[in-house]
Amino acid sequence: MVKNYNDSYYSQLQNWCEDRGFDAPDKEMLSDIGFIIPDVCVGFLYLTNSKVCYLETILSNPNSSDALRDSSIDLIVEALIQKATILNYKLILSVTKLDCIVKRALEHGFTTSSKQTLLIKVIE
Repeated sequence: MVKNYNDSYYSQLQNWCEDRGFDAPDKEMLSDIGFIIPDVCVGFLYLTNSKVCYLETILSNPNSSDALRDSSIDLIVEALIQKATILNYKLILSVTKLDCIVKRALEHGFTTSSKQTLLIKVIE
């Protein structure tokens, strides 16, 4: 059910983002480490040169059933945590503004930090 993500799935990711009313991330902005449940959801692990990694870009098909989407996202998160563990990372960070994502992360053993501001610099 959970598969390694590759570029052949990118059109699904684009469609899900379009259906949700936002732009898909550029292919080059996606990590090489990702997992997908085709037609349902996808997630990525972004690595650093330290023992910290990031779990980000969790996207789902809004046209899939709520129950299937919910259980599938859990499987993707578990696969990403397992991959980080195998790669010997010691800390997984994630950023969200969505309460439903915070709730899910807490269910997977994450803790929350104080409110912070995400700073972004686009390099052209």
